[in-house]
Amino acid sequence: MSAAARLPRRIQLLVLALAALALTGWFRLWQALAFWTDLTDIALRPGPDYLAVSGAALGMLGALAAWRLARRRPYSANLARLTALVAALWYWAERLLFTRNGGAANLPFSIAITAIALGYTFAALAWWQRRGFHPNLRIENERQRPGS
Repeated sequence: MSAAARLPRRIQLLVLALAALALTGWFRLWQALAFWTDLTDIALRPGPDYLAVSGAALGMLGALAAWRLARRRPYSANLARLTALVAALWYWAERLLFTRNGGAANLPFSIAITAIALGYTFAALAWWQRRGFHPNLRIENERQRPGS
């Protein structure tokens, strides 16, 4: 891959983060399936079926977003934004609905990490699109310049 075709470092880091999200989802699915009987025996709430489905969903969404972003596919920036938002909302919904002790122990840290992750995702993608690295924006810019 030539230097001109290589993704900027900011976007490479975002692709790695999305791939890590996907890997976390697949591990969650795997663990739910591997320990299904144990999780059922201890009456875990939510059950292993929820863990398996949510792991598969996050795994697929993260992998698709990472792949499309790495390949500079159309609408990949929007999919990456949506994936980050869904992952953050899902995390907070699970934390608020399923935490037994109230979850106050690491609340400031969790809020800060969520804000940093979402801020970085949206800022890096906005920078990428503004700079014209993204194919959709490049085509739009070429249409706006009739003399070139």
